[in-house]
Amino acid sequence: MSRSPANWRGEELQNTGVHFALGRTVVSVYRDQVTQAGTGFPHGGPVALRVANGAELTVDEIFVALGRTPGTGDIGLSSVGLPDGGYLAVDDQQTVKGVSGQ
Repeated sequence: MSRSPANWRGEELQNTGVHFALGRTVVSVYRDQVTQAGTGFPHGGPVALRVANGAELTVDEIFVALGRTPGTGDIGLSSVGLPDGGYLAVDDQQTVKGVSGQ
């Protein structure tokens, strides 16, 4: 199975105690007590999350990432035989698959 750099980074973060809760529908987010908030402070106190199944989680911080779309629509991929505007499949060395060359 191919491991992308994103997967490597995720594994490193998990090894430091970061928990990933992917694909959850968050219903509410709140922070009861904001402490030491602002520039230079790592966080402002515990954050409570409620997800769609009713479960509540209390965490130090949250990071939200929404879907990404490839920015490959106008970079000339068709000139090397690839479809414009799509995702690029890569190998373990991050070389684009389906392109002959160097």
